Amino acid sequence: MDLNQKDNKYGLHTPVLSHRRPATCKEVECESWREGWRILADTRTELGQDQRDYFVSGKSQRHFTQLTLEDGKILFTFAPGQPCFKRGEHTISLEKAPDYRINGGLVGHTEFVDTYNENAYQNNQQRKTG
Repeated sequence: MDLNQKDNKYGLHTPVLSHRRPATCKEVECESWREGWRILADTRTELGQDQRDYFVSGKSQRHFTQLTLEDGKILFTFAPGQPCFKRGEHTISLEKAPDYRINGGLVGHTEFVDTYNENAYQNNQQRKTG
């Protein structure tokens, strides 16, 4: 990799797989965990029927109340303090140093800083001389 190019591309990367871990709703203070949430299931549709069946069967492993509305819909209200349905999306930083990259290649911190500074200096000198 030629690091003495004028147009090097520099980046600090924190890939999810190496710099984050799965987290609980409580750890990320998820709004649904803090405040609870509601789902309106329209039982006139297949999706609404599937939602109703899933909640009522106990498979969701969540506590809720339900209110059947006149139009065939059911309002499910989930109390605060329990995992939301997006808990698999919650992550938390491992607070690791970022990966230093030049032109996509992984380099060490010192090499990154030295190369960046040298190229910045050369670019500034070139601008001054035109």
